[in-house]
Amino acid sequence: MAASVLALYHILAHPTANHHDPVSGGNFQATYSGKRKVTGFIVNSQSLEVSLPNYKQEQLQATLAIWLKQKNYSLLEAAELLGLLNNLSGICRWMRPHYFVLQNVTR
Repeated sequence: MAASVLALYHILAHPTANHHDPVSGGNFQATYSGKRKVTGFIVNSQSLEVSLPNYKQEQLQATLAIWLKQKNYSLLEAAELLGLLNNLSGICRWMRPHYFVLQNVTR
């Protein structure tokens, strides 16, 4: 992190009376936790868990609630559901074979 800050100062100049500080010191976190958001998932390296953020859980629940009420669907709606399930099946390995079956049925 120190190298990144020094690089910013070399590129954007050090702070002076006429020039503001290019580095926002308030945005740095001084503590480290093993919980990070990586490619749309929450990864906890201390407990070795991968989970969904709250907004993705809500999106999944809303989409599945709509699908449970539908009697028929369009090809675009099926493609949107398959895209969502494909993204989620990347972290849930037991779901992957079920996703492939659904994908083949849709084809």
